[in-house]
Amino acid sequence: MTALSDVLAALAALPADWHAAGCLEMPNLEALARHAAARRLTHSVETGAGKSTLLLSHLSEHHTVFALDAGQSLTRVADSTLLRRERVTFIDGPSQLTLMAHRFTEPIQLAFIDGPHAFPFPNLEYWKLYPHLEAGGLLVVDDIHIPTIRQLFDFLREDAMFTLLETVGKTAFFERTGAETFSPVEDGWWLQQYNTRRFPVPYDDASAPWAAPTGLGSGDPTDDPEVYRSRLLPLIDGWVAAGTRVAIFGIGPHTDRLHRYVPELSRVNLVAYLDSHPAQQGTRYRGVAVRAPEWAGGRADIVLCSSFAHELAQLALMDAVPVKAVLSHPVSAAARATPATPAGGRAA
Repeated sequence: MTALSDVLAALAALPADWHAAGCLEMPNLEALARHAAARRLTHSVETGAGKSTLLLSHLSEHHTVFALDAGQSLTRVADSTLLRRERVTFIDGPSQLTLMAHRFTEPIQLAFIDGPHAFPFPNLEYWKLYPHLEAGGLLVVDDIHIPTIRQLFDFLREDAMFTLLETVGKTAFFERTGAETFSPVEDGWWLQQYNTRRFPVPYDDASAPWAAPTGLGSGDPTDDPEVYRSRLLPLIDGWVAAGTRVAIFGIGPHTDRLHRYVPELSRVNLVAYLDSHPAQQGTRYRGVAVRAPEWAGGRADIVLCSSFAHELAQLALMDAVPVKAVLSHPVSAAARATPATPAGGRAA
C-alpha cells in the first residue's frame, strides 16, 4: 500500500491545470487527507472528479464517483497510475440524473460535493446524500466562493446536524453530529436555525436587490415594568385560577427581566421553558427543564413568548404546534412597521 505522504507528494507533482474543470490546490488536498484519514471510510461518495478522487481511492474502501468527463476530468483520473482502480466505481453522466437515481444501501462516512454549481444542483446533491451520512462522517463542500455554494455553506454551519471543522481556501469541512436526521420528505422549516434566525424576511419590498435578512421580531425593547405588569397580571390570575399549564418560550436576558418585573409568574403552573436551539434542549433554566417548541403540543395550555427581538418568530414557530401562544408585552404599531435588526443568536 502506498504511504499517504507519497500519494500527496505525487499529487503535488501534478500540474495545477491537470484537467480543465479545475483542481483542488495542495492545502485543500492535504486537509482532505487529514480529515479523511481520521476516520475509517468504508463507503464514500464524490460528485465531480479530479485529484481528490485519486486521493480518496487510497483512503476509502469503496469510493463512488458521480461525474461527467468535463475538461477530461474522468479521463485523467481513470488513466492515472495513482488511482487504486479496484476501490472506485465511476458513474458517468450528469449527477442531477445519476445521483438522484442511485440507491444507497450502506451508510456513508464521507461525502464530497463538487459537482454542478448552478442553483439548485448543489442543494439536490446535499438532499440526496445527507440522510446516508453517518454520525462522525465528513461532509466536504468545495467552491464556497460561488454564491449558490455559499448559501449551502451558510445553511450547514448553522444546522444542528453538522459542525464546521474548518475551511481551507474555498473548501469547507463539516462533521456530522449525532443530531436526529432531518426528514428529507417532510416539512419542518421552523426547526432549522437558518430559518429561525432570519424569519420573517421582508416581503413588502421583495424587489430590493440584496435585501439584508431581518431579525426575528419587533425590536421593541421596552424597559417599563408597568408595560409587562398591566398585560400579564390579569392573564396570570386567570391561569392560576384555571390551573393552566404554562410554558415560556425564551431563556435569555429578556426572560430574566420578565421574572424581575413580574414576580407573580412564580404562581403559575410552569411546565417548561422552550428554546429552538438543540444545544439548549434538555438543559435546565431557573430550575425548570428546557424543551423544544414542539414539546408544548398536548403538554402545555399556553406558551408565553418572552422576547423583544424574536417574539414574532416564536409565534410563527408555535403556529405549527397545537397550543395557544401569547406575547409577554404588546408590540407597538411603529415597531411592527419597522424592520428589526439582524438576529445574531438565540432568543433574548
